[in-house]
Amino acid sequence: MFSKERRNERSFQKHTQRELKTLCRGGDHPFLSPYTASDVLTHPSRAEVKIVPFFLKKKAPVVLCCPGGAYAGVSWINEGYDIARALNERGFSVLLLRYRTGPRAKNGNPPADVAAAMQWLRDNADKYRLDAENVFLCGFSAGGHLAAYYAATAKKNGWLCPKALVLGYPVISLETETHGRTRQLFLGKHEHNAAAQRLASVEQIADAQYPPTFTMHCEDDTCVPPSNSLRLKARLDEVGVPCECALYPTGGHGCGLGKDTSADGWIDRAADFLKRYTE
Repeated sequence: MFSKERRNERSFQKHTQRELKTLCRGGDHPFLSPYTASDVLTHPSRAEVKIVPFFLKKKAPVVLCCPGGAYAGVSWINEGYDIARALNERGFSVLLLRYRTGPRAKNGNPPADVAAAMQWLRDNADKYRLDAENVFLCGFSAGGHLAAYYAATAKKNGWLCPKALVLGYPVISLETETHGRTRQLFLGKHEHNAAAQRLASVEQIADAQYPPTFTMHCEDDTCVPPSNSLRLKARLDEVGVPCECALYPTGGHGCGLGKDTSADGWIDRAADFLKRYTE
């Protein structure tokens, strides 16, 4: 990666973190680490992994949210703060995840960060009034790839599995009709290796144990083609996993809640979907 790109990514990350802290105000939303001090000593890059809580004051189901950013950074606001607030209003506690990005986003690191956050959630459920029996995973764009890929590989890695997924305009395939920067950073030196691309393409590896999934996409998305969501639905239909795919005519890419677009209101459909799988 060019040094200029690294500088731009670091600048973007600092800018969006400052924005998030300004919006949060006070001590209810601290930046916490899902890793222990010894974990960070072993792998120093884990120090950049943070979880930001948006908890309700009563016991509630919880959503771990992975904002997008092409694995180059994390879009804290429109795919983080806005989503957390909307899900709070619909009865869910939320954790925002800042997973490893940039040169540390290669396959292995971000999924391990999701696993650490899922384990932190389970370990701290009683302390924060979290319903550990009803844990969901959400992701957008590259964060949607991360959430979807994690769900496809969690069982074989011995990681905690979400009960259901919500995906916003996710990158699903790293083979064709994909997002170049997402593939580059996730696969690193293997970005042009066909076997590596296939193994990281969720529509190729999802099986009957995959969690029920809600995915939304805008048909005018020229950054991550809607075929990504359609391929995932086709695969899940094939293996018998419930999947609802909501397509909207306008909204483009990165629309978050979809305010002032045809996608406005999709979060209600997603919340209703999750509630079907809440015990």
